[in-house]
Amino acid sequence: MVDKILLVTGGLSEIGLEVINNMITNKKINKLILCEKPDKREKLNQLRHMILEQFNNSLDIDMLFFDANDKNEAEQQLLNCKTNFDYFLNLVGLNIFNSVLDVTEDEWDLIVDTNLKSSFFLSQAVSKKMVKSKTKGSIVLLASQHGVVANGLRAPYCASKAGVIQLAKSLALELSSYGIRVNCVSPTYILDEKSKEFLLNKEVKKEYLSKIPLKKYALPSDIANACYFLLSEESAMITGQNIIIDGGYTIW
Repeated sequence: MVDKILLVTGGLSEIGLEVINNMITNKKINKLILCEKPDKREKLNQLRHMILEQFNNSLDIDMLFFDANDKNEAEQQLLNCKTNFDYFLNLVGLNIFNSVLDVTEDEWDLIVDTNLKSSFFLSQAVSKKMVKSKTKGSIVLLASQHGVVANGLRAPYCASKAGVIQLAKSLALELSSYGIRVNCVSPTYILDEKSKEFLLNKEVKKEYLSKIPLKKYALPSDIANACYFLLSEESAMITGQNIIIDGGYTIW
C-alpha cells in the first residue's frame, strides 16, 4: 500500500484540484496536507470535504493555515508538522498590472515576496523536513512564461517568475545530494473560471492568441498534468528543469 504525503500551498485553484485528483487517482499518495491563508479556512474546509466525498474517505487530509509571506509562521507550522512530506507543490502567486513608471515599492515587495521569497522559504522548510527524514522527495514550483519572455505592465511579476526559474535550478543543484528533485512549470494564459470572462473578451482573445502558435489558451488540466509528471516517479531523472506549457508563446 502506498504511504506518501503531498503538501500543497495555494491548492484552492483549479490547477491544484486537478493535481490532487491525479495524485489520488493514480495511487501516488494516501495523505494530503492543504495550506492556505487563515481567511480561506471555510473554502479550504469545503474543498477537504469535497475530496473526501469524491474518494470515499480513502485518504487522510490535514489543513494548515498561514500566510505564505509570513516566513516565521509558515516555517514554524511546516517544521512542527507531525508528518513528513514526500511531494510539495507550491501554487501561491500574485500579479498586479502597472507601468514601470508607476510601480510602487509596496507593490514590488508584495509581488516579489509572494512569488519568489515565499517559494524559497517554503521550499527551505519542506527540504529541511525531507532531509531530516531522509525522504527523496519532489518539489514543484509555479513560474510563468513571463519569467522566460517579458511582457508589458508586469515588470515585478516577470522579474519574480524569472527568479523562481533560477531558484528551482539552484535548489535542485544543492538538494540533489539528498535525492530531492526540484522543478518548476511556466504556464501561458490559463482559461479557468476566474479568468474566463477576461480571456474570452473578443479583443483580448484576438491579441493574446495571436502570440500563441497553437492558437488556444492552456487549460488547468494542461498545467496539472505537467505538475503531476514532475512530482511523480515518472520523472525520476528530471531535476532543475522549467517545463514551459505555453502553446509556443516563447518560441518568438
